[in-house]
Amino acid sequence: MARPVSAEEDDTQPPADALDFLNSTIVADCESGMANISDWGGLALEDNVLYWITVVAYDVWGNGDLIDVTIVQASPERNMFGSDPPPRLQNLSAWDHPDDDGRAVDVEWDASEVMDFGYYVVWASDHPVDDLTVLYPNCRADLAACGATVLDRQYSIDGSSMRVAVTITTAIYGGDSVVNGTPGIISPDIPLYVTVTAHDLLDAAFLTRLPAVVVTPIDNRDDIVPPDRLEVPVVTDFPDDNGTAVYVEFTPSGASDLDHYEVYADIIKYTSTGPRQPAMVIGRDVQQPFMLTNLSDGQSIMSGIPVYVAIVPVDSSGNAHRDQLNVGSGRAVDNSDEDPGAHLPDVDFSAIWSKHGESIEVEWVPLTGTDIRGYRIYVSEERFEMTGEAALLKEGIVGSFWELDEWQQDVPFDNSTEWYIAVVAFDGENWKHAVRSKEIKAFDSTSSEEDGPGNNEATAGIGDLLTLNNVLSVLLMLAIMSIIFMMVRVRHNRRDNQAWELVTGAWGLPQDKEDGSWGDASEPFSAPAAPDVDLEGTLMPAASAIHAEEREASDTDITPARATAPTDASARLADLASDLFDEPRKGDDADEDLDSLIDDLL
Repeated sequence: MARPVSAEEDDTQPPADALDFLNSTIVADCESGMANISDWGGLALEDNVLYWITVVAYDVWGNGDLIDVTIVQASPERNMFGSDPPPRLQNLSAWDHPDDDGRAVDVEWDASEVMDFGYYVVWASDHPVDDLTVLYPNCRADLAACGATVLDRQYSIDGSSMRVAVTITTAIYGGDSVVNGTPGIISPDIPLYVTVTAHDLLDAAFLTRLPAVVVTPIDNRDDIVPPDRLEVPVVTDFPDDNGTAVYVEFTPSGASDLDHYEVYADIIKYTSTGPRQPAMVIGRDVQQPFMLTNLSDGQSIMSGIPVYVAIVPVDSSGNAHRDQLNVGSGRAVDNSDEDPGAHLPDVDFSAIWSKHGESIEVEWVPLTGTDIRGYRIYVSEERFEMTGEAALLKEGIVGSFWELDEWQQDVPFDNSTEWYIAVVAFDGENWKHAVRSKEIKAFDSTSSEEDGPGNNEATAGIGDLLTLNNVLSVLLMLAIMSIIFMMVRVRHNRRDNQAWELVTGAWGLPQDKEDGSWGDASEPFSAPAAPDVDLEGTLMPAASAIHAEEREASDTDITPARATAPTDASARLADLASDLFDEPRKGDDADEDLDSLIDDLL
């Protein structure tokens, strides 16, 4: 017993019983353990159609258990000729036929590319048509009588497109399913399910899990109803550009009579198109996301400035909502200097002219220990630092050598001028964008291999060192050195001023550094001339005062409190006062102290 797997079922979960199964064959004896089946309930099994299959035992009175059964699945395959039916079609779409009375529908799909193509069959019904397992065998002899449209042309008429288009005028209406409906002329305002099957030369085709779309025929003679407004579009930056483009993506309109979309863009917010003209007009089958490069006024999109975008669907009668629009916003970003392959190492390479200057030989050191899948070679007539500024001459190179024969197709390299070359690594997804190109000078026919590397070899030169990063690094280093020098100079001047204040405050010396007796003002510690220092007028009164304080303290046995700790100079001045007014020291100690103090002061 068997039955096909329906489109509503999960083909991984067998049914719970076999009550709706039909008989495929009867095995009369009880000794056979196998059987071949070719039909179910009298209907022939279809190639590549999935079936549920079970075996039920019956007694002599015809009793069998259809509940407690084991169910498996199998699919017959046409293996006599060693090939499968054409694959199910892709990108199916259906639209109302424009400028008619609602009795036709346009259908498009991607062409099948099988070698044994036979024909297409377009099916339309007011019931789902994703499973034609039962219908097709009944209609195979006369497909037109079942309301189907047959197209025996594999590609478009002119062959310029891989899309196939056809206009159908018949469909299946009524009944409780597509199997028992009645063919008839398409009627307006009744939604139709549409699908297309691709058949080979032997009529084989997939009949289950078919792609299907819904379309409503419309009488365009009195059509004044515009398509519904779309949801807010998504506006994002276009990657790896200089900030002059954005990506736009939106939910397509469900209008059956849709003809095209109008795209409006501005740098100010808006909710209606007003006097704006469309920035671009795109077809109803546009590939998304699409790139937008200009505004409605014709100006180019600028980096960093918000862009407000609205999408207006327009039907075949020209109807459209151009007010109360849902507007999306985004901004373009200049990410031309971003390098998605920055993690890849640089390639050490060399490039020279061939022996006769007919081609450029490029050789590099292979990279090891990395996920490198290949190499790319970029060439330009001017020095470049990003691969986007040069032409990609070869990609996917495996190895460490390549010879470039042509600059462009059928255009050889001009060896009388210089060229700039770069080799970058590729990891399968990204390649290094930031490069250091090398110059290969004009070919010198007088040079020879014995001369060693010469004018024919690519060199980096000083120009390669004058990159933006290197210049910024040098400027930063100079700025840091200037700041350090200024800090040292300021600290030195501050230390000189503190030392001068200490000396003048402790000893009562003249405060004016500008005085001629203290030398040049630019030399704060220049030794002053001896005759200009009045020791009797400065040192002696100070020493007398300190000596008087100490004697008074000794008489009262009270040590006077000081606001601050004595400095070394003050301590030595006290010692000098003791020497002057107390008993003189033995030997030359007093003289040595006096000489030392005078030296410190000077």
